[in-house]
Amino acid sequence: MTLLETRDRSVPHSILSLERVTRPEVGMAGAAAHWGQRYEEEEIEAIIARVFGKESMDFGNTGFSEIYRVPEGYSPEQAFEEEMMMMERLVNSTLELNSWKPEQVDALCFGGSPLILPDYGYAIAQATGLTHLKPKTDIFNYYLACNAGGRALKDALTNSQEKNVLVVAMEGLTRQVEGFDKQKSDPLSMRVFSDGAAAVGVVPGKTLTHLLGESKAVEDKNGALAAVGAWRDLLDSEGDLIQVVNDITMIRLPSPTDGKKISMKGWETTKLFLRNVPPVIKRVYEQHREQYPEKEIKMIVAHHPSLGVSELIKGKLKKMGIETPMPWVVNDGNSSGATTLIALVRLMKEFNPGDHIMVASFGAGISIDVFVVKVGGAGKTY
Repeated sequence: MTLLETRDRSVPHSILSLERVTRPEVGMAGAAAHWGQRYEEEEIEAIIARVFGKESMDFGNTGFSEIYRVPEGYSPEQAFEEEMMMMERLVNSTLELNSWKPEQVDALCFGGSPLILPDYGYAIAQATGLTHLKPKTDIFNYYLACNAGGRALKDALTNSQEKNVLVVAMEGLTRQVEGFDKQKSDPLSMRVFSDGAAAVGVVPGKTLTHLLGESKAVEDKNGALAAVGAWRDLLDSEGDLIQVVNDITMIRLPSPTDGKKISMKGWETTKLFLRNVPPVIKRVYEQHREQYPEKEIKMIVAHHPSLGVSELIKGKLKKMGIETPMPWVVNDGNSSGATTLIALVRLMKEFNPGDHIMVASFGAGISIDVFVVKVGGAGKTY
């Protein structure tokens, strides 16, 4: 029996928020969610200081006024049940907002860092009435840490023309560390990571059209951002940094030290992103300027690792002559692979037909996807 078949529906749930965004002008709609136990900034910092035996800890300006964590004492089965309950609400809301019946969904692209199931996209499809979708042909998983949602969206737009595609990103990363266990995690990870998810319905070539972009992978040889991935056994430890097994695209992550489940060296991680992300954005920006000289990029929808890192990236871009707005709209924690999609859902309110939007997604490992899309009009109708 699988976890999906033995779900304990008596588990008390702590789903706290569900945002719904509809943009009929461009034929798009989506939703974003957070669940778990909510901690305000001062509260989480006080807990971390107490756990690590320090009177105060300076995290700088993370940009996160709150985060959401799996309630303490939850078993893996209870955490999975909570996530499936949240996914049902999220997916059903997104289908309703797009006026799609389950059978009208042609493909599902899932991005995240699942810790329990190797095929989370299939589990979501089974739990939400999308049972006609088949692994390998209709369901695709992207386990690329914080870049997962961005890559899922990019591949949806480049591989599924004129189809109804549901792009979903979910992160229950905090269940990797039960409670606030300093033996399993570092204080910075405890401070910034948050449970969140987002889903959006797109019709590639109609509601969103991929214009150009670049993908890049650079191995994090020093273990700046390391985590134990449940899919590690599926990877060839001597193979490529990014590997595809069946319908799952995965990245090899550095192994944490000292037996930790997750570990982040703040400044080393920042330097890794600063060295690699702005140059990719610059190349895509210049390519867009050459191919579409009459059209400005309206904004950059980017991953939100922390406000400090984002400001440093924007500062480096400014020195490169790029001052395109990169709005900060995610103040409820870094939800890893879901964060870029959460930002997209929130910024979708500002999209208009014909806009050119850049998406800049990046994450541990590391992998980067930067691409420009054209916003369309009304989507597929029935």
